[in-house]
Amino acid sequence: MRTDRGRWVVVVVATLAYLVSFLDRLGWSGVATTAADDFGLPVATLGVFTSLFFVGYLLSSLLGGFVVDRFGARRTLVAALVPLGLLTIGFGFVRSAAAGAAIQLLMGLAAGVDFAACMRLLAERFERARRASATGVLMMASSAGVLVVGLVAAPLTGLGSWTWVFVVFGAVTLLVAVAVRVVVTDVAAAADVAAAADVERPAWRAALPTLTRSPRWLLLALGGFGALWGTWGTTTWMQNLMVLGHGLSPSRAGLVVSAFGLGAVVAKPIIGAVCDRLGAARVVPMVVILALFTAGLVGFGFLTTPGAFFVAAPLLGVVAFGYSPLMNSMVTEVMPDAMVGAAAGLANGVWQVGSVLAPAAVGVVFAASGGSFPAVFVTLAAGPLIAVPLCWLVGRQDGPADVSDGPSLTSEGVPDDAVSPWARP
Repeated sequence: MRTDRGRWVVVVVATLAYLVSFLDRLGWSGVATTAADDFGLPVATLGVFTSLFFVGYLLSSLLGGFVVDRFGARRTLVAALVPLGLLTIGFGFVRSAAAGAAIQLLMGLAAGVDFAACMRLLAERFERARRASATGVLMMASSAGVLVVGLVAAPLTGLGSWTWVFVVFGAVTLLVAVAVRVVVTDVAAAADVAAAADVERPAWRAALPTLTRSPRWLLLALGGFGALWGTWGTTTWMQNLMVLGHGLSPSRAGLVVSAFGLGAVVAKPIIGAVCDRLGAARVVPMVVILALFTAGLVGFGFLTTPGAFFVAAPLLGVVAFGYSPLMNSMVTEVMPDAMVGAAAGLANGVWQVGSVLAPAAVGVVFAASGGSFPAVFVTLAAGPLIAVPLCWLVGRQDGPADVSDGPSLTSEGVPDDAVSPWARP
């Protein structure tokens, strides 16, 4: 039975699972300059491990959702976390660049499944009208990962070697895998029953053609590409831009980035919960946040003093991440629950392309403009600006999704058509 207490325990465990995948992903960024000599890597190639992790992560995101729908979220998540933990520990002990590159690629393949698995765990336990609240908690993991790595990487390295960062992160990943195995139980989503009756092929096989025929899902995938262009482009470059463009010390710029991350951590669960309380409203709040994000990026680009950066950073963090619980929950709401894994995984793959292209574009613009701070942030603002009309169109699509295999049910067994998030777009 999906009691409130039981399903929120699952949310906490899923959030921890998503968090450790980010810790393992971001661990290299916390030790790269220290560990470069051990691998014989010049400074210009420090990003190669991150790029290889992303290649594996992207492939796994695109395909892993189908595995989640086929074999179940709990089983798939454990099967991903165990090798991820072992590979993370192993990376801490290698000193060959080739071995390190191979392990980072494999780590990405393992970590890329986590998002789709976690989103399906939530979809199985929360009716659509309450899903944004749970998603808001889950989405805290990405911002918290940035904060945790920034706080613990240096102290762990101070124990004698950067190896400790990966040993600790990998061990925690294995402990979370045990928690998932012990705490989470398999639950068949209500819509799975309808899907089994109405779809000739298994739902996971029908997912790809169903997704490509869903204008709402396609709009969310493309809109998310633009949104993450702004979010992760800003996250990646903010500190370096303040140092290079305005002469802030690395420590002071780091405080600004921490304030940015804190705003993001606080905003996600609050925005998700408020939108659920408003009656499952999704589209209008998301579009408003993306519009504010666009304006905030442009405005941030014209700031010049440390005090102004510090005041504006948490506000920018709110809008830079505040749309994510709404967008992520909508990706699961426009599709039948039996296809949530594929819908979330494929969308995440498209979004992540934006998050990796934006930092490269920022570097080109910064160099071509002679180090223009405003030009860089206008470039970043182009992403959410494009996302605004795309996401607005999601709410303009007529009727319930024709891809639905049947109405999803609330925990009390009542069809949740009456509380559809599209009733008040």
